[in-house]
Amino acid sequence: MLLSPVYKRKDKQAWENYVIFEDGYLYAFFGTGLKCEDNPNMSAIGLDVYRSRDGIHFEQISEYTNPIPGAHAGFGVKKIGDYFYYYPTCSNAEKGVHFKIYRTKDFKNWEHLGDEYDVVPDRSIYHERWDEIVFLDEIDENGEPIIYGYITSEPRDDVSVPGPGMLSSKDGIHWKVLPPAKIEWGEIPSHHMEVNFVEKIGDKYYLSISGRTYLDSYGYSLFTFIGDTPFGPFYPDVEKFRLCGTTRHDMTWLNHSVHTPWGLLSALWLSHDDDKDLPSRTFAISTLKRLLCDKGHLRMGYWDQNNKLFDTEHPVDLNLTLAHPDEKVKNERDKVEFGDEGIIKISASRDGVILLSDKLLDKDRGFMLTGTLKCKENRGHIASHQHAAGVGFYLEKEPGEGVMMYADTLGVTRTGTLRYADRVISDFDIYRKAGYGLVAGRSGVLRGTTEFNYEDTVGPFGHASYAGIRHNVQHSFRLIARMDYFELYIDDLYVQTFAIPEPYTGRLGFCVFDGTCEVKINGYQGL
Repeated sequence: MLLSPVYKRKDKQAWENYVIFEDGYLYAFFGTGLKCEDNPNMSAIGLDVYRSRDGIHFEQISEYTNPIPGAHAGFGVKKIGDYFYYYPTCSNAEKGVHFKIYRTKDFKNWEHLGDEYDVVPDRSIYHERWDEIVFLDEIDENGEPIIYGYITSEPRDDVSVPGPGMLSSKDGIHWKVLPPAKIEWGEIPSHHMEVNFVEKIGDKYYLSISGRTYLDSYGYSLFTFIGDTPFGPFYPDVEKFRLCGTTRHDMTWLNHSVHTPWGLLSALWLSHDDDKDLPSRTFAISTLKRLLCDKGHLRMGYWDQNNKLFDTEHPVDLNLTLAHPDEKVKNERDKVEFGDEGIIKISASRDGVILLSDKLLDKDRGFMLTGTLKCKENRGHIASHQHAAGVGFYLEKEPGEGVMMYADTLGVTRTGTLRYADRVISDFDIYRKAGYGLVAGRSGVLRGTTEFNYEDTVGPFGHASYAGIRHNVQHSFRLIARMDYFELYIDDLYVQTFAIPEPYTGRLGFCVFDGTCEVKINGYQGL
């Protein structure tokens, strides 16, 4: 599920990652602090470097290499000629914030090109922010190769609206500071953000920037802008504005595009700590994803190469049994049928049916569950009172409580805590006085014999993540889990990432609400 050099280690912290493909390898770089005799406070940031032939099985080739006292979190890496160039952001009293230039051939011996090559922001254009540089290879007006650098910065208010800083170079050593890339925010509120990548796809340039506490997200989200030149103006892709992210948590972070023989990939970073501390002790790169351009919009999808993560395919022997509802609150709509060809038909009223596996799945080793589903709403003759049906993927924390990622037929996926208990539904039924029986038994996910407190939402508008399923349409699903995280794909389009509950019993389940769902599990795979 993820690559992380710092998973719950007390002697190490990580700030950021960077992924590139060169010389037949995918290289993953982590900016880390290592507690040791010379660095007891982890104040000098170095690099952990991994590489992989297939993007799945990584080997570490150096740990805590080239530590730099006073370095910041943000950095960039680019291969030019025979060297890998490393651009860490640093600060000192003389120059303030700036980035330095180092290079290496073997990730063990590093050459500092010298302070005269430091790249300092032009103070007439930019404030202090100056990190997380990403690159775009282009042809200039003279037909010659040029490298454009896009860097997280804060343009001065009297110069520009918020947007990434820009630089240019012919050799990756001598850099010219340019005015910021222009963004026309329009009716979308402007906001200073961090840069993820710039890609030219077809005749358009796609700029991805990210931040937290913006629009509908208190957590960290990624946003897409589209322009006709490397300099902009870039316009918000309003229809698919949020590439990914969650509404309450910092689960998915900065994201780099990666050019590979397998196509354009997306390296999405994950971070989760209960105390929300930074740097995180579970900072990681998730399974690499395809970065898609779908009808002019950026989206993320499943990368088939990830199948190699799972070296063992198991038969379908999860042995799903009914966990909820209790017989005291069960009604005629709540039933489960185990049919031919492995199809499970689940019919549920408003408070849902929950099936749980007897088999315990090992989250530390990781697993992937694949299959198909088809949901049908409980449609009546009054169309305006129709309610969404849906199916949830449930990971049990303890009996009666777990985390559910729930996709419904009217375009929304919600994730949060689900609890169930013996209670009378009418105590919580806000529709009980509606009259005429128009909504009897069809009220969606309300507080009754189950209680679903959702924290994160995808869809239905402005999100590039796949939002929801559709009435009476068969969809494929793919649920991947490992260590701290699980994520869902519908029809091989990325939906959402969330934290596995702690503790986790190892039981996995399906939850159906307010309709009927036919589920078929093709199999599950483990590392």
